[in-house]
Amino acid sequence: MCSSGTIFPNHNETPMHVPPSGASQGNAMPPPSDIVRNPGGLRPCAGMDLALSEAREAARNGEVPVGAVILDADNRPIARASNRVEADHDASAHAELLAMRAAARARGTTRLEDCTLVVTLEPCPMCAAAAVHFRIRRIIFGAWDPKGGGVDHGPRLFGQPACLHRPETIGGIRERENSLMLKEFFRALRHHS
Repeated sequence: MCSSGTIFPNHNETPMHVPPSGASQGNAMPPPSDIVRNPGGLRPCAGMDLALSEAREAARNGEVPVGAVILDADNRPIARASNRVEADHDASAHAELLAMRAAARARGTTRLEDCTLVVTLEPCPMCAAAAVHFRIRRIIFGAWDPKGGGVDHGPRLFGQPACLHRPETIGGIRERENSLMLKEFFRALRHHS
């Protein structure tokens, strides 16, 4: 799927370009860049396997299970990370931010213009803003985050008129698997508290 930069559907389905939530409800805010929504039959990006592996590692370490991978233009992973908020005592130690920082260090540049960020959860406003500044080309995410997301929810950062860069965004890849991991983590956390 990722080698050509497009999503190829299973069962002869095509990716759906759907206006973001709230766009047709008279919302005064301009819509973000078109988000390709996974109608449920799209093959996942190979990078999502790596991101899920990072998310599982985060859960084993008592972190919110979010994992991220940065793929180069040839879809080779150049950086990967999991949440380290608790371990580092750093509220900004989100998987996406850590992976983008590592990729920039590995490349010796602050620009990741030909890179794809693959992450298990819709990026929060902080991570979405960082993706803008790193000039990430594409963001592929798994689960939607109605409470804390910053791409299709919350401030919908890429739709703001002053947004400096608008990455291509593909959401809902392996959504059920990603959502289930988060739900199970928080259920276990509530059970143990």
